[in-house]
Amino acid sequence: MPLLFLSAYPQSSTTASSSNVGGRVAIGWVSDASVGILSRGHFLSGLALMAAAHLIFLWGSLDSLYVSVVAGGIAEGCLFPTYSILTRELFGAAHFGK
Repeated sequence: MPLLFLSAYPQSSTTASSSNVGGRVAIGWVSDASVGILSRGHFLSGLALMAAAHLIFLWGSLDSLYVSVVAGGIAEGCLFPTYSILTRELFGAAHFGK
């Protein structure tokens, strides 16, 4: 069964990269636009999307591979831009970068 996924690797890699970039741009824009409305911690809910993507990837079929790759890419794009901002907000500017 795992050998079936190898044939879809090039398309999956491109799809994951594209959705990762889209997630970074979209979530970065939404995060900056909603500074007074939502705290940056709300964007950690992308972890739930990442967990769902991994479960779909683990138990899914070849057809659901693309769904899990797109969901994982968007979740990864959602999480990485918020790490530095959350670190600064939670621990303060004095501890940022130590």
